[in-house]
Amino acid sequence: MKRSNYNIINIVLTGLIIYVLLLPLISPFMDKIFPDIWQCQYLRITGRECPFCGLTRDFRDIINLTESTRHNRFAALFFVFCVGEVFLRTVVSFAIVKKKSFNTIFKIDIIYNIIFIILIIVSIVNHFI
Repeated sequence: MKRSNYNIINIVLTGLIIYVLLLPLISPFMDKIFPDIWQCQYLRITGRECPFCGLTRDFRDIINLTESTRHNRFAALFFVFCVGEVFLRTVVSFAIVKKKSFNTIFKIDIIYNIIFIILIIVSIVNHFI
């Protein structure tokens, strides 16, 4: 993969992860503006929570440093991975600009994201078992 394409992917992924981390701050306003849309569509259709239900509430509690009952048991781990992802993407972008060892950075990025994907799959499978 070319460095320029990889850098574009980094910027897009960083933006998405920052959006996920800021979602708890945005959510109350979006809920007032779009009350019918701003809810879990899986919950709305099936009446059952999806594997990601509760993440926004738990992220809000983590950001505000408040303790409450966790709505999603993987929330703290997802939060740590999201923060780590922003850090990793920032480091990777600077390393690409400074022309550091691209192959090593690329391997670390792949390993980190494979772990993150496995965590998501485990969360989904565990939810339906």
